[in-house]
Amino acid sequence: MGVNATAGCRFWSAIVIAILITIAYANASYELFSPWPKFRGGNENLNRGLSTYSGPTSVSTYFAQATSGIVFGSPSISTNGANVIFASEDGGVYSLFANGTLDWLFYTSNAFESTPALSGNGNIYIGDNGHFFYCIAPSRPPRLVWSFQGGGAFEGSPTIGPDSTVYVGNDDHYLYALDGTKGTLKWSFLTGDIIFCSPAIASDGNVIVASADFSVYSVAGTTGKQNWKFDTGGEIYSSPTLSTTGSTYNIYFGSFDFNVYCLDQSGSLIWAFSTTNNIFASIAFDPYVKRVYVGAYDRFLYALDANTGSLIWKFATIGGG
Repeated sequence: MGVNATAGCRFWSAIVIAILITIAYANASYELFSPWPKFRGGNENLNRGLSTYSGPTSVSTYFAQATSGIVFGSPSISTNGANVIFASEDGGVYSLFANGTLDWLFYTSNAFESTPALSGNGNIYIGDNGHFFYCIAPSRPPRLVWSFQGGGAFEGSPTIGPDSTVYVGNDDHYLYALDGTKGTLKWSFLTGDIIFCSPAIASDGNVIVASADFSVYSVAGTTGKQNWKFDTGGEIYSSPTLSTTGSTYNIYFGSFDFNVYCLDQSGSLIWAFSTTNNIFASIAFDPYVKRVYVGAYDRFLYALDANTGSLIWKFATIGGG
């Protein structure tokens, strides 16, 4: 079962991407290798959507880059903020300098709907809608290192593990684990429907992934064996978000059954919070105030207590749809 890719938080209504960037070179300290290397941000692969850098105090358009197709995915940022990398439905993976000028373009004949993930050596990983997943070296011109063919479109964005294993879901219902250096298949894990989300990697090495088959899975990162499965009452397109306390962690996600869920690392339910419509968006977790934030199709943005699931506030938007 598919979903309208223009829905939810990944919808870009125009074919021109306007990227707002604030770059602080003085006294900059970059987390590992990149300030924003993948969908949902940080190098720790917890999908929190939390930056370690201060945002701008005012909004202005720093630059805009036109493409020939809709841009569904988010941009990623390379080492030390040197380049902004994103993909378009026109079949291009674009790398822009920090001033907005084009550095290079890697072109295929298939549309992209996902966000690229960047590795520590600078290589770029992304899949297209024509069943192919790519590893691209950011040389000038860019060079294809390897490609892997799945059974369906790669709508979900990849996650790179600490051993360079690349985890990515596919519309053929499989979660793939690929060798990041060679592109060979390490293992595949079959779910019951498409995988639209970006997997999260827990501190114990387990991969947490959601499927449109209504379920969230914990899969051993080394073997691809299922640890547990948690069933909801609706399709899941929300990428799982992890919070950590020492060696333990909780898992947060939304479902098309209108609920926000919090599970412990064994897959047991801690709490569920009900909205009044589908939840497509992924959850942002703030570890400092222990809150989770998520938007729903009921046009509200919710702030919830991360420990109890109790409502702190909700904000009504005025958008149509």
